[in-house]
This record gives sequence, C-alpha cells and structure tokens, in this order.
Amino acid sequence: YSLASLINKDAGRDRSIAELSTLELIRAAPIGAYAGPTKSSVLKYRGHQRLSWPLSAGLTAMVGYSTLLLGGFSRQGIWWQILLASSLLLVMYTTHIVTLSEGPRLSGGWILAYTTPIVGIVFTTLLIWFSEKSVKSKRQSALNGFLPSRWGKS
Repeated sequence: YSLASLINKDAGRDRSIAELSTLELIRAAPIGAYAGPTKSSVLKYRGHQRLSWPLSAGLTAMVGYSTLLLGGFSRQGIWWQILLASSLLLVMYTTHIVTLSEGPRLSGGWILAYTTPIVGIVFTTLLIWFSEKSVKSKRQSALNGFLPSRWGKS
C-alpha cells in the first residue's frame, strides 16, 4: 500500500497564523511565510497571546486556591469563598475577552495580552495578604485572651 497520494507536498502554499511560530508572530515580519491580509499588530498580539495563556491558566487556579485560604472552619460552609472566587474569575475572564477584542486593533496592543495574568497576580497577592492578615489577627486575639491571664497569676 502506498500512502504517498495522501500527503500533499504543496510547498508553495501560504501558512495560516496558527502555523507560524511564536517567534515569527512576535517579530511580525514573516516574509514569504504568510501572505494573508493581516496587520502586524494582529500578528504581534497573537504571538504574545501564546506566551500569556499558560500564565492565565495557572493564575485562575491560584485565585481559586487563595480565596479558599481566606476563611477558616465554619459550620455554614465555604459558600462565600466560592462566590468570591467565582466573581473574581468572572472579572478575569471579562478582562480576557475585552483584551482579546481590543488588543489586535491597536498598534501597541500586544501588551494587552498580559493584562489577564497581571490581574490574576494582583488578585492572588491581595487574597494571600488578606488571609495572612486575618490569621495573624486571630492568633493575636487568641494570645491576648489566653497568655496574659496565665502570666498575671504567677
């Protein structure tokens, strides 16, 4: 059996944006490789988008995890943490959609590809800071109620 007829070796065809390497997209000068009617701002945005998407994926998990760190044990459950995490992820997704539509239109819009990871980093940092602050204040109030009375009786 010969499979040579299934393989089309058309060397003269133009590649699509999805077939270009990330470096070619960031340089936005794929001379001879891509002959589509696309502006260089679109090519640059798509290249930077390839770099920022893995960051966004990891940061969505970090936002959810750091939101769960805010609360301790409660008999009523963790519904408010889940609601907060869902709201923050909705903000991140809305930011992603807005930058996805506006980034390719602008000449320097490639920088908008990194706004979703930056928003995720800000959310994660603030949530971890608030969770540390609440744990520290709970620890301090427990120590203030327990240790001084024991030390005063000696």
